[in-house]
Amino acid sequence: MISFKYLAFIILFCSLSLSQIFSYKGELSANLITSNDVPELSSPIESSFIYIPSMSIGKDIDEASSIDFEYALKIHRIFSGDDIIYSEDNSYRFWIRYVNQKSELRIGLQKIIFGPSQILRSLSWFDGYDIKNPTSQTKGVKAARYKYFINNLLSFSSWVIKNDINPLSIGGRVNISSVFGEWGLTCYRDPLTELQQIGQTGLLMADSHNRYALDYRYDGLFGLWLESVFVQSSDRAIALGTFGMDYTLNVFNGIQILSESMIVESLDEQFYTAILMSTSIGFLHRAMLISQIDWNNDRAYNYFQWNTSFDKYSVNYTLSINPKRSSYKFYVGDRLPGYGTGHQIMFIYNY
Repeated sequence: MISFKYLAFIILFCSLSLSQIFSYKGELSANLITSNDVPELSSPIESSFIYIPSMSIGKDIDEASSIDFEYALKIHRIFSGDDIIYSEDNSYRFWIRYVNQKSELRIGLQKIIFGPSQILRSLSWFDGYDIKNPTSQTKGVKAARYKYFINNLLSFSSWVIKNDINPLSIGGRVNISSVFGEWGLTCYRDPLTELQQIGQTGLLMADSHNRYALDYRYDGLFGLWLESVFVQSSDRAIALGTFGMDYTLNVFNGIQILSESMIVESLDEQFYTAILMSTSIGFLHRAMLISQIDWNNDRAYNYFQWNTSFDKYSVNYTLSINPKRSSYKFYVGDRLPGYGTGHQIMFIYNY
């Protein structure tokens, strides 16, 4: 694994020595949230902004191969009333990549995401993707990742991840395509011996462990997918899985209906369900309704989102109806999102 200090020198060398293809882009989002469930001593209004400028440089080495790199900075502030409660100025993406007809090698801070599920994501091991977030931003990991494409039906990838507090972790994935659907086989070894959360599931693991996964997706008259995960340490085993379907009704501009269910078997059995409905209204607008149910704790989380996009601009309104803080038996933090009835307006500008 190449450290980020050395990676910076490699990128600098490439940018100076290659005939450059240069591009520059960015995204600015501003957010305003209010809720009827406000923690004590907190403001009823929470605001934030995120600015992510990025640049990339690349060059074709020959007709079949190329090299490029990308750097993106994330500037993030969250305000409770007039007080800053969160501040971040860090790299968002920082990688160099070599590509040819059969393979790809990428080294640096990058996104690693896989699996077909959209809401209840059993395979959200390295990302923070949230379908309710209009920006689709997700965290990256410091990794070296290699992909090899044997043909149009078979490919594999492997990765080595370096975190700040643990030794190197390794994993691999095989993708198989056929007329019957797409299959994925994944394995991952995490040597971390400190308490950590397994993806977005909320499951906690306090020892080094192995993860094994099988996922499948079929697209036809309807969509069908599943994710099955087994996590094993020296003294504990966790099994979880997601099953999902979607279908588009031929009404108006088309109404997509999606449903997912997740089951988790650890110390006890947990069951979750999510339903999504979305449709386009004209050329500029899109409406989406999401309902998530935690059957074990008898909680429902409901979101209605309206999106209006034009050219480089987007305005998004979200109404959320969730359980209040008083329904939880543990401390849930002082942030407004996710509790009670809330309203959110987000403005996004891309260039």
